Parts: sequence; C-alpha cells; structure tokens
Amino acid sequence: MVVHDATGPSLREPANQLDEKVIQLWTVQSLIATAVPAIIVTLIAGGIALRSGGLWHLLWIAPAVLILGGVVGAILVPKFLYRFYRWEVTEIGMFVRDGWLFRTWTIVPHARIQTVDTSSGPIQRSFGLATVEVRTAAGEGVAIPGLSEDLVGQLTEDLAAKSGRGDGS
Repeated sequence: MVVHDATGPSLREPANQLDEKVIQLWTVQSLIATAVPAIIVTLIAGGIALRSGGLWHLLWIAPAVLILGGVVGAILVPKFLYRFYRWEVTEIGMFVRDGWLFRTWTIVPHARIQTVDTSSGPIQRSFGLATVEVRTAAGEGVAIPGLSEDLVGQLTEDLAAKSGRGDGS
C-alpha cells in the first residue's frame, strides 16, 4: 500500500471506484436540494414583485441565478466527486480516499473495526445502491456511498471476516 519513490513514501490509489449510478443519484439529490430553496426564493420574489410597481422584473434575477447555479452544480459536481472517491479493503484495513478540493486518505485497521453498517434511503434504493459505514469504538470511521446492493453484502462479509468477527457483529 505504501509506495516509495524519489520524494519519499506515499500512498497508492485505492483500487475500487463507486458504482457509476452514484453520479445519477447525486445529481437527483442535488436537483432536489436546489428545487426547495429555488421554489421558496421564487415565491418570495413573486410576492415582492406583485407588491412593487417599478423594478419587479429585477426580482427574478435571484431565483434565476439560484436555479442556474444549482442545475450546473448538480450536473458537474457529482462527476468530480465520483472521479475522486476510491476505496479498497486491504490486508491492513479499510482504505478510503475522498475529496475533490480537499483530499482525505483514511485507513481503518481491521483490528479497530467495531461496526459495519449498511443503509439506503428511498432514492438510493431506486438506483439499486446502498452505503456501507465502517466505524471504530471511538466513533471514527468511513462511509462508502454508492455501492451496488450485491457488492454491499460481499463487502460486509469480507470486513466482518477480516476484523475477526465472522458473524458480522
């Protein structure tokens, strides 16, 4: 896992990416997160526009910018997040690299794994995806979102076996 080169030791990239459907999931979630404030701002701007006589057309700029920014962000950001999120189960432990602007490298040693939880909300389930969370007794850990439901079962069994808890507890 540690690679030595002329500049000193560095971590290699974890081997696995998330399921590609996570891009669509994150896009839908971002659009929903944009829609709620956009509707509120539009209703407020509309109410102000009805009460004012002069520059009412300028009040639609804020909702338009919010909607445009939200849609552009919902289309671009999930692709970047997907590109930079990697994970792998190694002999040492669970290894996750996360982050686009600010990168985080996390290794949770198998001996420190306390729980392995899976979760999936209704939108995740509609894409056939789930999240696996690996936690230590100290409450620290990592979450791996956007895994196929088949892979989730295999991953939780593998982590349980490697952490010495063959029963998954």
